[in-house]
Amino acid sequence: MEEGTIGDRGENALVYRINHDKGFAKDFVKCLNEQLTVSVSENITATKGSRGHKTDITIFDHTKRIGLSLKSVKPGRPDDHLDRRWLDKDGALCSSWKNALNMPDEVRDTLWRGIMEKARHTYADLVRHENQPIIQKFFMSNLHKILEEVFRRGETDLRLFAVMEYEVEKSLYIFRMDDIIEFIKSDVEKSGIDFGRNIKFGDFLWIQRKAGNGAQIDARLDKTDPNHPANQLQAKVLALTLRNAAIKHIKFCKLDMPLGLSASRDEGLKRWTS
Repeated sequence: MEEGTIGDRGENALVYRINHDKGFAKDFVKCLNEQLTVSVSENITATKGSRGHKTDITIFDHTKRIGLSLKSVKPGRPDDHLDRRWLDKDGALCSSWKNALNMPDEVRDTLWRGIMEKARHTYADLVRHENQPIIQKFFMSNLHKILEEVFRRGETDLRLFAVMEYEVEKSLYIFRMDDIIEFIKSDVEKSGIDFGRNIKFGDFLWIQRKAGNGAQIDARLDKTDPNHPANQLQAKVLALTLRNAAIKHIKFCKLDMPLGLSASRDEGLKRWTS
């Protein structure tokens, strides 16, 4: 998918800059130590994280490892994937939402009913109007856990969150993950949770039925089949909107990233590393 391709290119570019551009690596270390108060030595290396994990890039020094989640965003498509999982079936790398949140049957049944209604009717609301107070109360009482799950999912080394805009602004914005989670939590507590075709958490985050029917999915599976991947729940973030709001309120640093990220698959890393 295009979103995954853009993400891979951004990760490749940042890993290359840290490992092969001494000036960039020096600025990166200074950013962490002085502006974000994340202690790291002068000599660092970086590798891409394992597929399916929240950590996109791991930064190593002599004594520690620090994880970074990177959102590389394309102009005109400001939303980015955060999390995808089943409502009540554990995956290889994550618990179901029911198990992760110790979800009562009433909440689980309400959400599953909404998923099935959206499977039949694209424009249906994810939560019926009469059930919204139940879901609102449960989600607000579990807000910090939900945010930890979609952003970090128990990866204790994941301490950084970064945003890079694809082909427009040639800069990398880096935040502490704890600060981003607390910033979004405060926003949701102030703005609330809104219901419609998806469940909107404040100004930056929402959860939706995954939908889609890619070529890798067995065409014989009906959309209402519990095993159809489209019936997973997906969390998405407005990464640029979040970045623009966060820089006004929490610590961050901004680093230049030479050249833009090419839209051509063949040019991708070459243009980043030239």
